Amino acid sequence: MLGEESKVAIPKETNISHLWYLSFLVANISSGLMTPLLPLFVTNYLHENIIYYGITSAAASTASVIALIFWGNLSDSLGKRKIFILIAFMGSFVSLALIIFVGNLQEYIILLISFQVFSMASVPVSTLLVIENSVESQWAKTVSIFSMISSIGSVVGLVFGLIIVTTDISDPNILKVIYLISAFIYLISFILSIFLLKEPTQRVSRKKLSWIFSVRTLEKARYSPSYMYHIVRLFLKKEREPFRPILKYYLIVCMVLMFAFQLFFIPFPVFLLNSYGASETTIYVMYLLNNVLSTVTFNYAGAYIRKSSLGRALFIPLAIRIFAFSGAAFLPLFASDTSWTLYLAIGIYGGIGAFWSFINITQITVISKIAKKVNRGSAIGYYNSVIGIGQIIAGLISGVILFYLGTSIEFLLAALGAFVGIMLILRKKELINVEQYSDSVTPT
Repeated sequence: MLGEESKVAIPKETNISHLWYLSFLVANISSGLMTPLLPLFVTNYLHENIIYYGITSAAASTASVIALIFWGNLSDSLGKRKIFILIAFMGSFVSLALIIFVGNLQEYIILLISFQVFSMASVPVSTLLVIENSVESQWAKTVSIFSMISSIGSVVGLVFGLIIVTTDISDPNILKVIYLISAFIYLISFILSIFLLKEPTQRVSRKKLSWIFSVRTLEKARYSPSYMYHIVRLFLKKEREPFRPILKYYLIVCMVLMFAFQLFFIPFPVFLLNSYGASETTIYVMYLLNNVLSTVTFNYAGAYIRKSSLGRALFIPLAIRIFAFSGAAFLPLFASDTSWTLYLAIGIYGGIGAFWSFINITQITVISKIAKKVNRGSAIGYYNSVIGIGQIIAGLISGVILFYLGTSIEFLLAALGAFVGIMLILRKKELINVEQYSDSVTPT
């Protein structure tokens, strides 16, 4: 179980330096640079089929879950912060540098697992670092700024990767080169952390942070497991106050929806690579478009949700995704005509990224309202946990569906899963009229 630090008041100084954010900005540049590499490396470099791509993705996500349980417990037991950041960045550097020795799928999976194990060391302490290095009145602002910096770093990394593959696309080892560049970027983050990051002198109880939640502006499978260690509480410790039945129901709905989404997102890059002969440049452009639109719509999504009903705020983006998934099922029929359908495919993948912010913020808002105040923080943790589980399961079976049933069937199943999610929401009036809960709050 994750422990809790003792409550200590944060000092009132206002001239606290946040230059250490640069180390995380640089690390997220490396992370963004690597975002499209998994499907490219498995398909184009190792020449494996979609089944092994799904297995590789699920293995990496599962490793991150186990690592987070370990690092979360250890960081709380030791009460330290900086050392885990240094472990994460140096471990990531060493793991990724080993890419030069990878020649088959088994070695690649070992490398990814090693990278996940080390890189996750920073996750349980990153938000606490932001909080403990900030004045309490500025917590909400600094957490928001830190999240945005992380998102910007990811986008910059994708742009950097696009430049690399565009200028040197003929090199068969270009993917290994990108991994090596990512490794050395993590080394820069490690050096920056040594000089810029100070160990906080104060500690904050996790109970005091029950209002802090994670909103991922970028819809990537490697992000959601970042809070999956919360799910361990479901089996090892009962909450002080039991969750409302409607909250448990809604968490299951969120897992179903994420499972449906990943049935589309996981195989889509491989579909373009196999059916359209898409290049590395095309895949980077597609991921970049998706990430940029997801990031720039974040603030607009928050403002829209505050003015609109939660039911409408969630129904419209889900309906758009169902329409997009269903429409994408017809793309394989026109794969021979790449003059326009490839651009359409890129537009679909990138465009639906703009609606992730609406879905993610709405789901967290609903959870924060229907959860009891005493266990609201745990509820948000469970939310991140269940969507991570949905992603892992989708990774395990998406390749099998695509290999044996085809792309069109998989995309239709993704649309069907999202439709089931909408129906599950509509059949519960409590999920539409969440204002009935008196102790609820609206996330900002």
